[in-house]
Amino acid sequence: MLAYLAGIADGEGYIGIKKEKARYHPGCTNPLYSERFAIRMADRHAIKLFEKVLGGWSYPEKQYSPTKRPCFVYEVCTKSAATVIRALLPFLRIKKPQAIAVLKLTTNKITAKKVRTNRICTSRWGTPMVSRARTKLSHRTLALRERLYLLCKRLNRTGPSHGK
Repeated sequence: MLAYLAGIADGEGYIGIKKEKARYHPGCTNPLYSERFAIRMADRHAIKLFEKVLGGWSYPEKQYSPTKRPCFVYEVCTKSAATVIRALLPFLRIKKPQAIAVLKLTTNKITAKKVRTNRICTSRWGTPMVSRARTKLSHRTLALRERLYLLCKRLNRTGPSHGK
């Protein structure tokens, strides 16, 4: 069953890393990198099979044209995505490099060292004060995550390769 699902993922799937800017998450000082796995297709039964076998969730995609068939999406993120990718990895052929990059990100999230930092700011009365401690990732960790993100982005690119 996993080999069948991996075949669908190779043809219709997306395996990648999403990058979000820190400004969208209060208290966060680093960009956030999260694992993503998604399947988008018109066959609702295949999508439901993914949901039944691997967990996660599915939903109908918003239909922009009444003349086209409706599409359905199966999606998992972060730890759930890593679990799904790990289960399908032995059977993947086309998306294997993306899967390996995503699993490297997952490993890095577990093993990365965080540095606690304090920030000096002023209170509303103008007196200096120390804000609550925040954690930052090392430059090396951030560079690795950015490399993995850019690798997935390059591997998932569609269209002509423009000689690259």
